[in-house]
Amino acid sequence: MKEKSASELRIQAREEKIIKCALEIIDESGFASLRMETPHKRAECTKGTLYNHFINREDLLCEIATRYSISIVAYFKRMESFRGNTREQIMALFLAYQTSYFSNPALFASALQLQNQSLMARGSEKRLNNYRKEEMRLILHITHIIQDALDEGHTDTQYQGKVFELAFTGWATAFGNISLMMSSQGAFLIQQADKEQQLFLATNLFLDGLGWLPLSKDFDYKKTWGNVGGRYFKEELETLRQE
Repeated sequence: MKEKSASELRIQAREEKIIKCALEIIDESGFASLRMETPHKRAECTKGTLYNHFINREDLLCEIATRYSISIVAYFKRMESFRGNTREQIMALFLAYQTSYFSNPALFASALQLQNQSLMARGSEKRLNNYRKEEMRLILHITHIIQDALDEGHTDTQYQGKVFELAFTGWATAFGNISLMMSSQGAFLIQQADKEQQLFLATNLFLDGLGWLPLSKDFDYKKTWGNVGGRYFKEELETLRQE
């Protein structure tokens, strides 16, 4: 791979600083406070320089959401050494997803906004394509396990040929839970719930509904959840428990 020139490295460093400042703004004040006027001041660059990197706010959002997908895949890869049945494996992915959110809430907030198709359409084609590519890499981690479950007879044969539909439904379950945790409407309920266990319950309800074997009544998935968390995400979960 060709080494980058000093000029290319400076451009890359400046773009990283802009993204870092945009994430700080989202984390501090919410997504609505992110406008093209705000990151360039914090990043100590001109507005023209900012527009040289990103054509508009949505373009910046696409890049941040791409980083979000990449960060989740990095969490998934931590568990490459994990060996369990297919249901344990899919539950481990959902735990990794939840852990990545609590570790990077501003990234998740950006990805949440990008579900708005009108916003997505305003980004540059290059960044949108990058986002879709990384999102697909993320989804493939889930679909591979679902296909293994079908091949091994852990789920009903009626779901053969519906791998992506199952992946979408499972992803929607996790995404919806976390989105509600972030919302003002969900604030009261989340105060009454254990955030670490909420997705565990939702995941088991979803998988039991599919008849994914072994069922929760026949297997100690809480032990699996605890073992995976303690082995691969100990630091992040300890931080969550202290909040």
